[in-house]
Amino acid sequence: MFTGQEADNIVLIGGGVGITPMMSITRALTDMEWKGEIYFIVACRDPEHFIFASELKRLQEQHSNLHLHVAMSRIEKEIEGYHRGRISKELLAQWVPDIASQRIHICGAPPMMDSTKEMLKELNVPAESLFSENFGSQKKLRAQQAKPKQNADAPKKEIQANGTQTNGIVTFETSGKSTELLPDETILEASERVDVDIDSSCRTGMCGICVVKLLSGEVSMEVEDGLDPEEKAAGMILACQAQSTGNVSVEA
Repeated sequence: MFTGQEADNIVLIGGGVGITPMMSITRALTDMEWKGEIYFIVACRDPEHFIFASELKRLQEQHSNLHLHVAMSRIEKEIEGYHRGRISKELLAQWVPDIASQRIHICGAPPMMDSTKEMLKELNVPAESLFSENFGSQKKLRAQQAKPKQNADAPKKEIQANGTQTNGIVTFETSGKSTELLPDETILEASERVDVDIDSSCRTGMCGICVVKLLSGEVSMEVEDGLDPEEKAAGMILACQAQSTGNVSVEA
C-alpha cells in the first residue's frame, strides 16, 4: 500500500475491477491533501464497466493534481474524455511525464498486468519501481493446492468413490481435458483443478475477463453483468459464475 511517503508522485494503473485498490490509495491521498501528482490510468471495456467513474471525475474536479486517463477497448467511437482502444506504450508515455522515474502500481487480470509491465520495461521503467497485485490469485492458488489426484484412466461417474455426488462432466475442448463438476463448483474452479488456463480477475461476474464459449450443454449463472448482449447471443458464458447439473463442454 502506498502511504504518500514512498515517492513524490504516483502512477496507478487498474484494469477492470483492478482499479478497486487504486481507488483506496486515491481516496487516502486526496483526503490528506497530498501534494504529489497522481496519474490514475483505467483500462475497461466500456462506460458501463467503468466502476467509480462518478467518484473519480468528482475527485479530479476537486484536486488539480489528480490526472485521470481512461482507455476503453469496446466502444465503437470516441467518447469525450475516454480513449478508444487499449492501453499502449505510446499512451503511457503521453499520459505520464517522465514515466521512467515514476513509482507505478498495477492491478488487474494477469494478461493485462503482464502486457503493461512489458510496455513499461520498454519505456525504461526499472523493475523496482513497479508494484502489482493480482485479483483472484490467492483463490486460484488455493484451488491448485487442493487439487485432488486423478486417475486419467478411471471412468467418469456420477458418484465418486468417496460418495461425493457430482453434477456432471466439464470438457475443455481446446486443452483436451475433462473433469467432474463438484457440487456448487464453477467451471473456472474446475479448470483450475486440472490446470486449464482461463483468464480471470474479479470472480464476481462483473469484469468479463473469464468469458469462454459454451460449446454444448447448459449452465446457470447467478451474475451475468460481465457479458454484453452480443456475447450472450453468441453463446459466451462467465466461467467464474457458470455452474451445471449436466455435461458441458467449453472452448478453453
